[in-house]
Amino acid sequence: MKELLEQYSDACELVRETEERIRKLRERKTTIHDKVTGSMSEFPYAPTSFRIEGTPEAELDIIAQEERLLYLQKADAVELKIRVEEWLLTAPHRLRRIVYFKYFDGLSWEEIADKMRATSGESVRKEFERMIK
Repeated sequence: MKELLEQYSDACELVRETEERIRKLRERKTTIHDKVTGSMSEFPYAPTSFRIEGTPEAELDIIAQEERLLYLQKADAVELKIRVEEWLLTAPHRLRRIVYFKYFDGLSWEEIADKMRATSGESVRKEFERMIK
């Protein structure tokens, strides 16, 4: 479980970064502009110009593949995040506080000891090690 806790903050960041990559990917589409001319098929034949634009289908396919991979990456990170949060709901309250301070807030063992009114950071770290086993 300790390994999962160490990966938790990276998983949260990966979710955020992946959402940003998906947003940028959607903005990346190349739009091609062209002009075509035509006329009505019946009299009076009135020539008309039309401006057309769009994204090449090959590029749309590549973007769709990249987007699918990004969603899979995001889903994997969210799954790890949820597993950690579900496990945390079953943990004792003291362990929860230590985990939140250490892995969610990124505090040092000494800072955690101050918040929990413990004697030292080392004692909190050892307590965490015992509880996590």
